[in-house]
Amino acid sequence: MDQPAPRAGPQAARGSLLLGQKADALEAAARPLIALAEAERDDRAKAVDEPADLLRLAHAYLMLGRPGGALRAARRLIALDPRDASAAAILFSHGTADEREQAAARLAGTATDPGLRGTALRALRAMGHAAFAHLEWSAGRLHGFATWPAGLTASLVFLTPDGQESWALDPQDDHPFADPFGQAAEIDLSLPPADAHVFVSIGGRRYGLVRQTAPEPTPARRAPAPQAGQGEQLTILIPVHDDAAATQRCIESVMAHRPAIDTRILLVADDPPDEALRAYLAGLSAPHLEILDNPLNLGFVRSVNRGIAAIPRGDILLLNADTVLPARFAERLRAAAYGADDIGTVVPLSNNGEFVSLPVPFRANPLPDANLLARIDASAERANGGMVIDLPSGIGFCLYITRRCLDDVGHLSGGWGRGYLEDADFCLRARAFGWRNVCAADVYVGHEGTRSFKGEKRGLVVRNLKRLGAAFPAYEAACGSFVAADPLRGVRAAIEADLPPDGRPMRLLVHGPSLADTADALLHEPAAAAAAPVLRAELKGRPGAWRLHLSAVDGGFPQNLQFDLASRDGAFALAADLARRPLARIEVLGHETLPDELWRVLCGLGLSIEVHVRALRVRPAAAARLWPAFAEPAIVAVLPAHEQIEQAVRDQRLVLPWKVRNAAGPFRTVARANVPLSDAPVGLLLPHPEARAHGLVHALALALKAAGAGNALFVLGSSLDDRALGSLPELVALGAVQAHEAADLMAALEIGRIVIADREGLGHPLALAAGRSDLPCAFFGVGPGALGDLVLAPDMTNPEAVRYILGWIRSLPPQ
Repeated sequence: MDQPAPRAGPQAARGSLLLGQKADALEAAARPLIALAEAERDDRAKAVDEPADLLRLAHAYLMLGRPGGALRAARRLIALDPRDASAAAILFSHGTADEREQAAARLAGTATDPGLRGTALRALRAMGHAAFAHLEWSAGRLHGFATWPAGLTASLVFLTPDGQESWALDPQDDHPFADPFGQAAEIDLSLPPADAHVFVSIGGRRYGLVRQTAPEPTPARRAPAPQAGQGEQLTILIPVHDDAAATQRCIESVMAHRPAIDTRILLVADDPPDEALRAYLAGLSAPHLEILDNPLNLGFVRSVNRGIAAIPRGDILLLNADTVLPARFAERLRAAAYGADDIGTVVPLSNNGEFVSLPVPFRANPLPDANLLARIDASAERANGGMVIDLPSGIGFCLYITRRCLDDVGHLSGGWGRGYLEDADFCLRARAFGWRNVCAADVYVGHEGTRSFKGEKRGLVVRNLKRLGAAFPAYEAACGSFVAADPLRGVRAAIEADLPPDGRPMRLLVHGPSLADTADALLHEPAAAAAAPVLRAELKGRPGAWRLHLSAVDGGFPQNLQFDLASRDGAFALAADLARRPLARIEVLGHETLPDELWRVLCGLGLSIEVHVRALRVRPAAAARLWPAFAEPAIVAVLPAHEQIEQAVRDQRLVLPWKVRNAAGPFRTVARANVPLSDAPVGLLLPHPEARAHGLVHALALALKAAGAGNALFVLGSSLDDRALGSLPELVALGAVQAHEAADLMAALEIGRIVIADREGLGHPLALAAGRSDLPCAFFGVGPGALGDLVLAPDMTNPEAVRYILGWIRSLPPQ
């Protein structure tokens, strides 16, 4: 975590102002931190990064003199938009050596401030660059500049499939960017539209390379082909550019499983830069295989369109070169394509396929090894044989296109830059002709993903989404409806129910709905990653309508299994599924009551059960119980999260004393040697969205304001109404915070003390993380705290608690 740079703080403000101006001075001193908290809140609230939020976050960290935080935000921003000048400026000033060099090259070419461009050019010269050039295409013109040392010549080179032309550049004595290299020339000219690489050649090296592709005409609708059946010829079209290992694996899987008749393979070699890949392609030879060589790197879209033009008849399977195909893939995809007259495109399931990803949808799940891929595919065929599910659009990693659909739609549209979403554009144009895009639920294809763009995917997708949304305004809503309905949920669950477990011993972590966020936090802790794999059993629903959701915490199988505990069949199916899994032990997150049906299943597994009590309840209702009596013999231990919870459990005699293991209490063991300033920001922890905790935060904020205190209040956790809390003076509600994030966030916001507002949240990982800090804590408990802590009685009313907390904050002596 960054250390704050020296700046005028609250003490300086107090020393320079009259006593009556104290509150105003403290408020002014807190504003930079509030700006940072607001930027953190807005950024954390978004499911997808927004450039404006990241820029605000970076500027807030810079305002506080913390370049490390600004760097983290700038790196996320540059991933969204590699051309962002603000992010480049931050990386240029504070980044690593490689980041500074890349940012300097960006700023030298595009910065609007001439002084910044000059600084970037001098930096490049100092980094050992012999020359520099920047070229861009805009409105049919090529413009830019080049700068190089005296004694060398510079030429503008125009390289096309038909040959090469070049023009010498005349240095301009008065060019503003002649220094520090010595001489420079402006470039601004109109060039004919063509497939071309343009660059500046200086001393035998290329600088400022840009690629232009000639615009392709919108394809006219072709005459309908004769009605074809499933005997139509299939061509597997694979554009190839980089990554020799992935490409070889793909081609070998296709050739190993290619149907013996009526299938050919067409590779379009898009000027591969890898000599190993060139050598591999040169050595390929088979009667059913053909290779087209692009004389220049034309990009994915032009390579696909060149391949389509070379396939005059039959269906096409468009395939990425980083896929792995299973046995009988072509037969099953073809069967899905001809299952109905209006199906135009077909996509299989995949580990990395957006809509069709398995086991977790919309995630790039890891590529399975060959054996696991074959097992998943076999389960897909057994569980979902012949099933198709409609999609908003197809996905181009493995896209089967019928000839009838292709005759209507034609080739891929140009203008997508280096890639992404040209496949969605094709499929949406197909829908306009009445063709359906479907998923073949009985085929599973491996897909490495993002190999060609090496981390640039997010920026390319963000840029191209704008174009896609403008052309097809209803597409975003269609995708949202698909995500909400999730029609592939049953498909994924059926595969997981059929797929044999992988044999690794797992811990079964069981919890109810009120402890879901506690389980989330526990599973993010570093110790959880080092322990045995966890199978999470999450209870959802309500009494009488409970269902249990099983998911592997490491992202593997299963992820989609649900069992209805309201029916005997559902409980029986859950017992059968758990019995086939190699479970090592069972851990139950306690204090909430689980249904007897679930306890019967757990006890029937014949494994030891540990109960982890994560909340403090001093006065339970008379009928309250943590488990039914019949479960008692299976429970080997009760583990409280905190020694105060341990004491409460023993006092209430909820369990036999010998089963309660002593808990290590971080609130009691930490000696608080350093006591922060009384006007430092206060962190208000809300482990659970709970009414009394919400009311306490609200009342405390108003009481501090009325008392003239200038403390900023930062709420960490989800309240019942973040917007209402955010309207209070000097308070920012940051939303849900994971335990592993808490320490860095509290340090960034310079929090000096903590109030755990939730009376039952003492055992929550977020509260435990706060307790492990060296900050004084106010919390509801039953025993003493460490030096500087404030322990409040659990049954204390909010007004009483506010009075004690207010005095605790204001009475702390200066450091």
